[in-house]
Amino acid sequence: MPPAWKTAIAAATTSFGNRQVRVVGVTDDGTLIGTFYPRTARPGRIALSVGSISLERSSTHTLGTFVMRGNSLSSDVEVEGTTVLITLQSGSQPTGPAEIVTIDTRSGAKRVAARLGGSGQLFDGAYLFRGAVYWASHRSRPNPRSYVHEYDPATGADPIVYEGATGESRGLQNSAAGVWWAGSSVVPDRPAGLPGPVLGTATDDTALASLVTDGTAYAWDANGAIDWWSPGERTVRIRLRKAVLQEVAGPLVFYYSENSSTLHALDTRTGARVSIPNGIPAFAAHGVVYLENDPHMITENTQFTVTRLDTSALAPLSC
Repeated sequence: MPPAWKTAIAAATTSFGNRQVRVVGVTDDGTLIGTFYPRTARPGRIALSVGSISLERSSTHTLGTFVMRGNSLSSDVEVEGTTVLITLQSGSQPTGPAEIVTIDTRSGAKRVAARLGGSGQLFDGAYLFRGAVYWASHRSRPNPRSYVHEYDPATGADPIVYEGATGESRGLQNSAAGVWWAGSSVVPDRPAGLPGPVLGTATDDTALASLVTDGTAYAWDANGAIDWWSPGERTVRIRLRKAVLQEVAGPLVFYYSENSSTLHALDTRTGARVSIPNGIPAFAAHGVVYLENDPHMITENTQFTVTRLDTSALAPLSC
């Protein structure tokens, strides 16, 4: 790693000490959103806190704490616009109790989109896309069926937008290309409005499923290569095998090599690459990427950090 990059990363890093902080997204008005380590609420219950993160003051502000009964908790949190989506599931089984909750960061309003789980029922998702929340529920008996819901947080409307035999549906998936749920192809059922150069090149299943964007730049898997495009630039193709894309931020593509937990940054301006130890890309928005601790390297002595890197200020890498 070039000395200038090391200096930039050190200067852009905020420490939160031993308080576990994870970045999950940024709102339209630039508010950074994250999750804070689950803390025990009462015996037999577990909790997850979601809130805004201030890097300048090394502080957090709780938007909501969500409690479920159980001994383990899995959670997924994402942000779109000014809406935060929280999916909570208690227990290790897909039939365990689950809740899908939305928070409006402008008003603080919280809505429970769904409470799921129970005998003979499981679900997958959920995803935010163009203001709606999508999730799939699956009934195993007496007549196995799958349903895709399209929930509107503003009105509470929850129409079923797909119904089919469970064996015909492969569940819910998403990428920067949109949201899809049925059939054997990755063509999205709810496609994103992609720029022409991206839409004309990222056409096969691999490209669509891997497509990432920071809202300006785009990158995707081109079967043994990485394609990158940004407004005003030509499409760049760099040969790179077995790369698992994570994020794109301006000219940089962040990826893992297959079967490796080391994060790499690929500079599409030069084709050079660099490994970034003890870091994962938490989120990228319009040329800015947030890096945080690799969860595989967390110990009881871990000092949790968040790094905010403006990629336009980083000198191009050279081979």
